[in-house]
Amino acid sequence: MVLLLRMIALTICIAHDLALLTNEGFMEIDAPLLHPFQGDSTSRPIFAETAIYDGLRFTLASSPELYLKKLLVSGFNKVFTINKVFRDEEFDRTHLMEFTSVEYYIAYVDYRYMMDFTEKLLKKLAKEITGKLKLTFMGNLLDFSKPWKRISIHDTLLEKFGKDLYELDYDELVNTAMTVGIEYSEPVSPGNIIIDIFENLYLSSLIQPTFIYDFPKDASVICYDIKMAKDYRDNNLMLEIFELYLGGMELANG
Repeated sequence: MVLLLRMIALTICIAHDLALLTNEGFMEIDAPLLHPFQGDSTSRPIFAETAIYDGLRFTLASSPELYLKKLLVSGFNKVFTINKVFRDEEFDRTHLMEFTSVEYYIAYVDYRYMMDFTEKLLKKLAKEITGKLKLTFMGNLLDFSKPWKRISIHDTLLEKFGKDLYELDYDELVNTAMTVGIEYSEPVSPGNIIIDIFENLYLSSLIQPTFIYDFPKDASVICYDIKMAKDYRDNNLMLEIFELYLGGMELANG
């Protein structure tokens, strides 16, 4: 009965997502679940053992991202998909090997527009499903009605430490991490050190819906082999991307 109720709840959420996005002019895409490539460079692929064609070994989809972005550059300005994704990650309260993902893309807008749109979409979704904008999640009362907070990682750490962590050399950055109780047994990229410092100091306090942005360039998965994110307009050490946190957990990114 519990599983059935969860499936009914998921079905209701998906139906509302479909309606909200199509009403905004989006075209729904049925993205493939078998990929002849690894779609997400930070997660280990789950291989479909018998799916081999012309020497290519297929994996289960870790993200529909590339297929949606192919459509963007082909002239489809608003696209989305709701489908299963698979990632070879350890199970915990925030990670599953299989889960349902909603991905949507809009051409010719920046990350600030996408933050605005995501906030509007989730507020509408909460209101239509529950009839209210104040929800209880894991013991926390979440207030969707107020404007959602936005935090610049760069500016927050600059104010905290009185120096620009994005411009420190590696040893200075490691020493700064040690002042907040973080030590490394092996080399880590400067960008990941900055993210570790920020999360160590602030992640547990991100209970109400909060966007964080101004990520360091070398910490982002989306800038390894294919340049998918835009450089920050005034600082080439940052990318114009964001993450949405709610209840102390990441809910979305863009």
